[in-house]
Amino acid sequence: LVLKYLSEKFPGQEFIITSISKGGYFGIGSTYMTGYPKGGDPETDKFDVKTYIPVDENGNEGEREFWDNYFAILIREDVEADVSAMLSDLNLPMKVFYRETAFYGMEYDSTNTYADLKKDIMEGTNIRWITVSIFLLCKDAENSKQYAQQIYDTLLSENGVIFRADVYMVADETIYKEITRKNYYDVYQEHDESIVKFSESMVGYKGEYSDF
Repeated sequence: LVLKYLSEKFPGQEFIITSISKGGYFGIGSTYMTGYPKGGDPETDKFDVKTYIPVDENGNEGEREFWDNYFAILIREDVEADVSAMLSDLNLPMKVFYRETAFYGMEYDSTNTYADLKKDIMEGTNIRWITVSIFLLCKDAENSKQYAQQIYDTLLSENGVIFRADVYMVADETIYKEITRKNYYDVYQEHDESIVKFSESMVGYKGEYSDF
């Protein structure tokens, strides 16, 4: 069923399945399939498909639904380029990684682009699912908070497309140069004085729990 869904949504692309599992308590939630596109990288191009049968308040079952985050992989380079362009005024070396955590249904298939998703977000017809991790080479540690605030003022505006951004100010140039799509999840370690981390979402920015 999952492969049929993928073949209809992304015709001509073959996929390698690496695992299938049940989520939720006692394995009674959605079924998840993990895989990657044939010819892709099993680590950096890994994605999930989740499927479930919705049940209404009266216990009536609906039609099976499918959601995937492979579409996020297809658009990630455009997302990252857009974020980098929006933050070009910082004049700091920067690496942006779009985190493929958002799931998309049939409304976003191989015929759609990031431009389509961005348009829908700006028009309010789609919620903001886009989350990014941003690493900056910032030897000016004293002003790291100021840089972070500038980033959030730009990205998390009411009319922006980004929902959440994790910002990492990296003081060590050697560490910064070694950051890649494959290892960026593991770069930051708590209490590491060479990297300062900020996390904000559109919901909480400048709210009760904001760092600013």
